[in-house]
Amino acid sequence: NDEMADSFSEEGLDPETKRKIREMSASLQKQTHSDDMNAPLFFGPFPYWEEGEYLMLGVAILHMYLSPFTKVEESFNMQATHDLLYHRHNLHNYDHNQFPGVVPRSVLGALINALVAAPFAAVFEMMYAPRVIGQAIVRGTLAVLFVASLSCFRFQLRKRMGKGVGALFALVSSVQFHLLFYASRPLPNTYAALFVNVAFSYWIQDQLTVCLCIMTFAGVVLRAELVLLYIPIFVSG
Repeated sequence: NDEMADSFSEEGLDPETKRKIREMSASLQKQTHSDDMNAPLFFGPFPYWEEGEYLMLGVAILHMYLSPFTKVEESFNMQATHDLLYHRHNLHNYDHNQFPGVVPRSVLGALINALVAAPFAAVFEMMYAPRVIGQAIVRGTLAVLFVASLSCFRFQLRKRMGKGVGALFALVSSVQFHLLFYASRPLPNTYAALFVNVAFSYWIQDQLTVCLCIMTFAGVVLRAELVLLYIPIFVSG
């Protein structure tokens, strides 16, 4: 504000005019901050999407298009999602009965993914579309869920540190390779990240109890390594 006033001083403005300019500038900044603080949420901790979310989703879908097939590490959750979508209540047809895997894993992530993808997969199934389309739907809905969880964190980051930081968060998340490449991949880490991103949004709000409850649930059910994230949370608290 002082720099703005100084820039006008060379044009011969009187002190009263410069004072009014300062007041108007401060009022505008206060109104902008107030708008961020009072921005409505869409549902629970999830905000309405803005340009940053659509940018991140577009990049995630681009990664999915350029690399459409799954890795071996994704086979368990992808097969589980397939069985939930297409075998449904016929549990004896589930692949897990014949190939249970060496390490027991939770089906919760695949279940959430299948529930969101089910309406879209059902439409294409009625059209007799190949099931590879179902795979694309599963990965696409997972990308939407992942970006939605990131939007919770970005929304609270923007309220805490300003719109510029929120915009930079979306930009940096979009230009780096790792995060959004894995956003659509049905890995335990990806499913756990859905909960971690939401938990961190509560951490920024200083709601440590809610944050730790979400982290504990995700750690017990999906990835035990999340216990390591307790360290920065406890240090900051």
